[in-house]
Amino acid sequence: MNVFYFAYGSNMSEKRIIDRGLNPISKDVGVLENYKFIINKKSYKNLNLGFANIVPSEYDYVEGIVYKILDTDIKKLDKFEGFPKHYTKEILNIKLSNNTFVEAIVYIANPKWVSEKPLKSTIEYKNYILEGIDYISKKYYDFLNEIIKT
Repeated sequence: MNVFYFAYGSNMSEKRIIDRGLNPISKDVGVLENYKFIINKKSYKNLNLGFANIVPSEYDYVEGIVYKILDTDIKKLDKFEGFPKHYTKEILNIKLSNNTFVEAIVYIANPKWVSEKPLKSTIEYKNYILEGIDYISKKYYDFLNEIIKT
């Protein structure tokens, strides 16, 4: 069975997805409304280092990639995302490029691992996110480039 997965962080890198053993059936532009992107998920190796997260925020939005994948691939993603300890999973409505909506799995940081303020990340992690350039608007790319501090 196929499922949709919405990537807004480092999994916007197709190379990273493939390296993690996933073979997407398809991918499309995705927009999650009424949420905002933030680097505030603490690394378990360095609590001052952050990773991508999303938080509810009326009138904001998060751009990313909607992958159609096999449901068995979610177990692979669970491992890499640290589910359920580091990230939880929710099913959220994501708008596609044709203005239709799909229900997609979205990983959201477990509150126990969230910093109250934005954190710095690594240049490598930032670059993985920015590899999604073909699936996000120029305005959103510039926003990510500005907000992700290294």
